[in-house]
Amino acid sequence: MKVAVIGAGFAGLAAAVDLQERRHQVTLLERRGVLGGRATSYRDAVSGEDVDNGTHLMVGAYAATFDLLRRAGAEDLLIFQDDLHIDYVDDRGWSALDCPPLAAPLHLLAGLLSLRLPWAVRWQALRLWMAVRFGKPPLGMTLAEYLRRNGQGPDARRLLWDPLATAILNETPERAAAVLFYNVYREAFLTRRDASRLVFLRRGYAELHERVARYFQHRGGVLRRRALAETIPIEGGRVCGVRYLQRAETRDEIRQGRSCPRRCAPSLPSPASPDSGDRPSSRSRCGSTASWSTGPWPGCATPRWSGSSTRDRSTAVRGRRSISRSS
Repeated sequence: MKVAVIGAGFAGLAAAVDLQERRHQVTLLERRGVLGGRATSYRDAVSGEDVDNGTHLMVGAYAATFDLLRRAGAEDLLIFQDDLHIDYVDDRGWSALDCPPLAAPLHLLAGLLSLRLPWAVRWQALRLWMAVRFGKPPLGMTLAEYLRRNGQGPDARRLLWDPLATAILNETPERAAAVLFYNVYREAFLTRRDASRLVFLRRGYAELHERVARYFQHRGGVLRRRALAETIPIEGGRVCGVRYLQRAETRDEIRQGRSCPRRCAPSLPSPASPDSGDRPSSRSRCGSTASWSTGPWPGCATPRWSGSSTRDRSTAVRGRRSISRSS
């Protein structure tokens, strides 16, 4: 099957690699020249050091992520804590969440005792622990609403939950889905002691994503940088391709101002017959891989479509979700 994945953030890279390892023909489209989406890094021009574009955090519970990095040969970039330890600093000085080597969740409870927090905040943290441990998943609400419903005051949010949510979910509690935080909390703090330890990188996140991308390409995957997905045509209730604008990728191309072709990423309907007009027939859903082209669109190059024998199956993946239908 031919599949197009839109977005080369961590989720897009993971989806592309997983599909490619299952022997699908995958094209990965990224609108920027760098990979990683909202969790990437850049090389500082003065110091030469890698600088992350924000506060990003991984914890030991990310088993699927670490398995992907192991397969991609990027495991050497990871640094695991022995036990969960987080330093805090405020107007009164330094404090630390230092969890001893106890079984979960006792290690977290003991760690909270060592952290210099108001007793009201500690009780609120215990209340949230009870809600996550025994409550139902908070579907359909933001993390801010979930914290408010479980009695987490401004101090608890400022000292504990807002920094943790921003680092793990890469989003503010007012916008983050509560169920994502709920799932991470359960996996990280309530299952195994080593699941809660923090994981750091020896290099920036950009190097991590480049390692995964090289693994993907080495196995035959196609990566298109600076490819801006514009539309996902749907015919008869089925996705039939991805139209994208391929912008200049290299510095020479950018300086020369080359025209940017608009093409269609690998898609699933069969090509139209020569007498069927400028668009593929909605009835032609099965057939061998081929391509066809219409006349040039105004101000751009020729669009192309590709087909594949799929028996009415079509798939489009965008970031974290996929659309898949079968007859």
